[in-house]
Amino acid sequence: MLFPKPWQAPRGQWSRRSPARPTRIVQMMATSRPRLSAVLLAAGVGSRLGCPKALLRMPDGTPLIAEQSRRMAAVEPLESIVVLGARAGSAVPLVPHGVRTVICEDWARGLSASLRAGLSAAAAGAPSAVLVMLADLVDVPATAHARLAGAVVNGTARPPAEALARCAWNGHPGHPVVFGAGLLEAVMASASGDTGARRYLREHAAQTVAIECADLLAPGMSGGFDIDTREAAEQRGMRIPAPEKGVEAHG
Repeated sequence: MLFPKPWQAPRGQWSRRSPARPTRIVQMMATSRPRLSAVLLAAGVGSRLGCPKALLRMPDGTPLIAEQSRRMAAVEPLESIVVLGARAGSAVPLVPHGVRTVICEDWARGLSASLRAGLSAAAAGAPSAVLVMLADLVDVPATAHARLAGAVVNGTARPPAEALARCAWNGHPGHPVVFGAGLLEAVMASASGDTGARRYLREHAAQTVAIECADLLAPGMSGGFDIDTREAAEQRGMRIPAPEKGVEAHG
């Protein structure tokens, strides 16, 4: 199987269309606008933070994954997917309605496991490309996601199915990243450990289109700032949940 299916929350049944009138179907495909699916990776245990990042809350109390899902919607995705892992049972209720939840059972193997889970789930919907974002990059605004997605859809980053593009912050390559549908198998094959797609992006740096987005940042914000420690969370005013007694990381 090209894309092994991770466990995923139930979704609607596929409908089967009649094979009649093939000419109309071809015309619809020819005129359809390229569409991206969006994947939010939030499966990690947050060992240095002290809790899974999926359980963090914004300064106003909004769940982090709910806020990041809102920003993800800026790309008008074909499908929005959140990948959960550590303490998934506590995180699932925080995922907004309409966002598909995928549980990465082998999240302990690192970022690469959740990346593969997210990409394989997205590929099942046959998007033109997939935008991948990391839950802990709290400074990246929705407008950056929209700019990156727009560049891909408009062909700035090669035909969407072959696109390899990422946001740049003052000239430094960063996240989010878009992978064309034709690249997904190779990206998943190259992923290992806790480095995600880093190896693939390094080996294909010359083919990667960088979309500068630093001008979209709010004052004092940084596109590369991630919430990896309690100090970083406190710096951005994030709310860290109290430990749950008797709850294992995978619970």
